[in-house]
Parts: sequence; C-alpha cells; structure tokens
Amino acid sequence: QQGDGSRKSQMGKDEDPQVGVGIDNPPRFKSIKTLVKELGHENRVIDIFKIDCEGCEWATAQHWFDTSVNVTLRQIQVELHGSDIQNTPKFFDLMYEHNYVIFHKEPNIAYPGAIEYAFLKLAPDFSKDIVRAKGAVPGE
Repeated sequence: QQGDGSRKSQMGKDEDPQVGVGIDNPPRFKSIKTLVKELGHENRVIDIFKIDCEGCEWATAQHWFDTSVNVTLRQIQVELHGSDIQNTPKFFDLMYEHNYVIFHKEPNIAYPGAIEYAFLKLAPDFSKDIVRAKGAVPGE
C-alpha cells in the first residue's frame, strides 16, 4: 500500500482499495449482489455484515436482502447518516420485515448526525403475533 491509500497491483497498476456501494458502475461502485458474487459468498450465511458507506445505506438497504444471491445476514451493523422523516421509517420497516431487531445503538460522537445501529436476525416465528404499525406515526 502506498502513502495515498492506493495500492500497486502485481502488474504495477494503481489500485484503489475502496469501493462505493450502490448501483453497479465498476470499478468505483458495486452493488451488494456483485460484491457477494465476487467474494464467493453466494449461498452462505454471513455472521456479521458491517456497512458504513457515508449515506448510501438509504438507497442500498433494500438490496442487502437480494434473494438471487441466497445469502443470510445474521447480524447487520450500519452507521446511518443524515436521517429524515421519509427515509428513516422506511429503513426500519424494511429491517423489521426481514426479521431484524435492534440490539445496540450509539451516536457517533466524532460525526454529529451519524448513529451506529446493530441488528440481529431472529426466526420469523419470534414476532409472528406482534402487530407493528408502519411508518413514522403509529396508526397512519
């Protein structure tokens, strides 16, 4: 690795170790589906999925559960950035619909406006009888 964070490949070409998560636009941006395939994680259980993508979590969260790669994420750790009244409830509804519950939450005191969350995937039977309102305001 060089001082600027880039790396030289075996062929002597510069490589940037960072990849943005989002819509496929290699080499700088890759979808979760592409990353799972490239890493050979298809049809696997991933114990911990950690993502801190400086705001991409709002647009990419729905793709974390892409069934075409058949991956189970047991635990998701994510830093949420710049939440708003529209995106926040949708994000938490999505997590709940996929059987995730919050087991840890803490503010990132170094970066105001960012909050770290940790989610654990539970068996669907765990909450099958629990009625939960969707959205920002219960009952609407």
